[in-house]
Amino acid sequence: MPRLFGLLLLLLPFFAQAQPEIQVEEDHYFGQAINQPLDYYRDPEGQLDFQAVRNLPAERWQSQSPGSLGFDSAAHWYRLQITGQAAEESDWLLVAPFTLLDYVSVYWWQEDTGWVSQHSGDHLPLESRPNWHQRFAFPFELQPEESRTAYVRIQTQGLANNQLLLWEADSFQRFNQQEARWLSWHYGVLGGLGFFFLFIFLALRDRLFLYFGGMALSILVMAMTIAGEFSVNPLFSHWPGFNDGMVVFWPLVTTLTSLLFVRAFFHLKQTSPRLLKAFYTLLGIMTLAALQIFHDYALAYQLTLLLVLVVTPLTLFIIYASWRKGLRPPSLLLIGLLCSLLGASIDISRAFMDSLEPLLMGEYGFFARFVGRHGTLMGMTAEMAFFALAVAQKIFQERQDREKALEQLVVAKEKNRQLLIHNQQQRDQLIREMHDGLGSQLTTALYAARRQEVDKAQLSSQLQGILDDLRLMMDSLQPQGVDLVSLLGQLRYRLQERMQAAGLQLEWQVDDLPLEWELSPQDALNLQRLVQEALTNIIKHAGVNQASLSAEMDASGDLVIAICDPGHGLPEPLQTRGRGIVNMQQRAKELGGQLQITRASGGQGCCVIFRMPAGTTHHATSAT
Repeated sequence: MPRLFGLLLLLLPFFAQAQPEIQVEEDHYFGQAINQPLDYYRDPEGQLDFQAVRNLPAERWQSQSPGSLGFDSAAHWYRLQITGQAAEESDWLLVAPFTLLDYVSVYWWQEDTGWVSQHSGDHLPLESRPNWHQRFAFPFELQPEESRTAYVRIQTQGLANNQLLLWEADSFQRFNQQEARWLSWHYGVLGGLGFFFLFIFLALRDRLFLYFGGMALSILVMAMTIAGEFSVNPLFSHWPGFNDGMVVFWPLVTTLTSLLFVRAFFHLKQTSPRLLKAFYTLLGIMTLAALQIFHDYALAYQLTLLLVLVVTPLTLFIIYASWRKGLRPPSLLLIGLLCSLLGASIDISRAFMDSLEPLLMGEYGFFARFVGRHGTLMGMTAEMAFFALAVAQKIFQERQDREKALEQLVVAKEKNRQLLIHNQQQRDQLIREMHDGLGSQLTTALYAARRQEVDKAQLSSQLQGILDDLRLMMDSLQPQGVDLVSLLGQLRYRLQERMQAAGLQLEWQVDDLPLEWELSPQDALNLQRLVQEALTNIIKHAGVNQASLSAEMDASGDLVIAICDPGHGLPEPLQTRGRGIVNMQQRAKELGGQLQITRASGGQGCCVIFRMPAGTTHHATSAT
């Protein structure tokens, strides 16, 4: 019994060193994720070499599944045993898919040579890596029913996403080729938009195109950095830490170009200077955060990532503020920002997308897998596409506004020309009225006043006529017209005192006239002058003390104004050379009507009949 107990003590280390076994499975187009717990050891200082780790006692190892461990600069060791199925010999790859790992090493046990090592990571030049891919892949052969023991060491300054995959070599190559084609489409869209708008800027010299082109190209570089494109570039792979520096500092460039684009698009310098200051403040804070890379890379990484997430909500707030101010920003900007947020959300929920992988059917499920792995890239590409449409919409709208403003300018110039013509016509009309009307009447009144014996009644009548003419002239200068009913009412009120002074009793017979019949100031003056001239002739030549004025609409809807008196009648033949009758006919013609002067029945008296057709429209025209 004591011997058996001693034998168990000798075999205990062997059993304690037994590694978790991973059975490789074929037909995993997206790689076989190692999700089961493995032996795990965390080296805080990262100083232990492989021999020291291999000699660690069993109690120092923990059981933990590979995955994201957050920002941890320690060296993470995993120990596992890979076993092949009963099949023919095949080539396999052990893959660390996260593209921003600094150092990744794998140690294999081989029966003929013992332990061999392979080293990769974005801090090593390409020629030192076992496979030239963004994903760090380590090839190995696996015989049927063969088991291979492996130690995996991962150390990085940034995010320690330690996911591990087992991938058949041929399937891995096909997947990478297809992924490269899809990535090239997104890179092509971003690069094409960037250079296209830069060329437009060179042609039009509009800074909005420059800023948008710069933003598209900066996002392209940022997407290539996240995808690890620079780590597999022969030029940049010889600069250790180049990719790490790009991850921290390049968001500053992307934020700056975004700031310049938003400032130019929304005219923040004039419309929202406070929001512009907030953007500059964010850029300054990001600069201070990025400078932490010289002290603590993980802190600089985290702060930069956190501050970049503030750019989108701040842009959304700018859109909201612009909408509140009535600027109506294009909805395409909002759609683009939502696409960016959706893509980032997909990347954040990558663990959920990974859980859906068993439901994906090989190459047919590539699109869903690509979205799950490159959600941010797809979101930014869609964002830039919608932003480009928003810029085009803005330029189109501004062009329409300029054309509309030009049309309004042409209309304003035409209105100004019409106003000048109207003013000149009014000036000519005023001069004519003053010369023909007031001038002669004032001259007559002046001669009457110079006589030794002044007839006060006659002089008063002349002055009253002058005052009436002056009022008529002032009415004609008003910008607004007057309806026919009000016009006749005003005329009756103004002429009543003069008619009484002349001893003429005027009978008014005005039927119901349409209120919508409106005359312009000039037409109103012509009509009043015509009626006034007819009544003046009655006072001067008829030799009667009564007359009548009627206004009605006849059966055809025409306006008929008749001024009649039972006086001496008209001479034979009718004399039309006098200025009074000529002026009356001229005014009737300007009104679009007809003037008829007839003898009353029995040869006694006279009637002046003015007819304005119903089809003639007379609306008030303002000075503008």
